[in-house]
Amino acid sequence: MYKRQHFNNALELKPDYPPALLGLAQIEDEQGNYEKAISLYKHYAINNLNDITPFIALSEIAKKQNLTDDMLYWLLDARDRFPGDIIPSRSLARYYMNASQPVNATKYIQEALTISPGDSESLFIYSNILIAQDQQHEAAAQLNKLLSITPDDADALTLSGKLYLDMNLIQSARKNLLTALNVQAKNALTISLLAAIELKADNYDKSLEYVRTLQNIDPDYHVAYLQEGDIWLKKQDYEKARIAFEKSWEKSPSGEAAQKLFSIIIHQDSFDAATKPLLDWLQDNPNDIASRFYLAYAFQSNEQSQLAINEYEKLLQFSPNDSTILNNLAWLYPLDSPDALGYAERAYRSSPDDPGILDTYGWVLTQNGHLVNGRKYLKIAIQKLPDNDEVQFHYATNLVLSGETESGSEILKNLIESGRPFNGRQDAITMLEKLSGNL
Repeated sequence: MYKRQHFNNALELKPDYPPALLGLAQIEDEQGNYEKAISLYKHYAINNLNDITPFIALSEIAKKQNLTDDMLYWLLDARDRFPGDIIPSRSLARYYMNASQPVNATKYIQEALTISPGDSESLFIYSNILIAQDQQHEAAAQLNKLLSITPDDADALTLSGKLYLDMNLIQSARKNLLTALNVQAKNALTISLLAAIELKADNYDKSLEYVRTLQNIDPDYHVAYLQEGDIWLKKQDYEKARIAFEKSWEKSPSGEAAQKLFSIIIHQDSFDAATKPLLDWLQDNPNDIASRFYLAYAFQSNEQSQLAINEYEKLLQFSPNDSTILNNLAWLYPLDSPDALGYAERAYRSSPDDPGILDTYGWVLTQNGHLVNGRKYLKIAIQKLPDNDEVQFHYATNLVLSGETESGSEILKNLIESGRPFNGRQDAITMLEKLSGNL
């Protein structure tokens, strides 16, 4: 209250007094009086054109108000007015990174690094942008540069450790994460990643030790119980795994916990019991694509075709050209139906070079009586998957149906005599027996 009064008194004496305008604007901003703050910042900016402060402050207020266009306007205005200042370009890069727009994010972070090549915050942002684009080696180079400047940066060490873990460079990952842990002993992400490293290295007891540390630091940290469940799974103690996953679910329900519970409960209880956490989760989180796909595939694997179709069709609302979803839908309908043919064709148009989808399309065309076209796609699928017995069976069937029984029979005979299991093996035996009787 005293500061506000002090600044107001100063402005009564001198309405354009910069320190008072800026100080009062900051007070209004901190207290959430955004309209007053905006007015004061603009007033200050008019008379202090060489100061970037009000432009950045106005962009931050717009961000707090979820006014994205206004935020970008002020940042771009600041960037144009102050081309040698790193803040606008760095802030724009961070925004576009979080908005999953890597092209714009890269453009602005490179601007920032041109202004200040050794700016640690910009190097950290650039590393994240590169990781999001699967440019792992380039990201590692930027992180190494950052760590050469600030070797005790715990966030950079942890990000580097996670990156090395993803690259399967276990020793490097462990080294950086242990260094990060020395800097921040209770960093949950660092400890969680160390637990993941030891699990990957089959050091189950050490992994569990890290997980217990996490649980002691924060008993409600649900991720720690997911990781504990993963350890028990690796040790094939399914009851303890289920208990850990259930604890995670109790602490904080998540799609990942629901999926892991399904993977355990399906072997211990009914299919309905296994799918209940997934159904409950999706009831409240209908846009969780990964969990809905998991549920759809579970229905498909359990031969509950209509339920699987319902889930896949919901997924198509998010990704209408997803070739995997379209391909799965083709297999869920009778293969000689127009529905199966329609979905198989859409899948092919979406991913024309995928050998599995080429096989599906050729096989469904064959089942619908389009033998010439069917053979065309099956032949390409065989060229891409020459050792796949199921594709060979589909191609052989097309040959037989096209009247080339000798060539088709030879393929069928070789498949059966190999003794290898494949989808359609019994159909192949039956077909060959009928052909042998007619030859």
